[in-house]
Amino acid sequence: MDEHSHAGKKPQIAVVNRNTLAANGLATLIEGVMPMAEVDVFNSVAEISDSELPKFFHFFISADVLFENREYFVGQCHKTIVVTEGDRHPTIPACFRTLDATLNSHAL
Repeated sequence: MDEHSHAGKKPQIAVVNRNTLAANGLATLIEGVMPMAEVDVFNSVAEISDSELPKFFHFFISADVLFENREYFVGQCHKTIVVTEGDRHPTIPACFRTLDATLNSHAL
């Protein structure tokens, strides 16, 4: 069994971003790179029930989602990637990995 699957289930990834177009575009890119994953798109953390949060293997979130839900995501920084626009934002804690959305698709 793959180390990232849970009892034969596909790893689940949450994309959380108020920008629906950006969230859906990122979900499509992730599905292309990780066809074995199931990607769910949300416009806010509030759309995810508390019981669903632990099932996600990774979170791809926008910086504003991090700032609005800092307490939760700091505890999940090992599995959270913050999508930025340009260089790393100075207020994002160092424990988070970042992904610069302004890079061309080959660099991503």
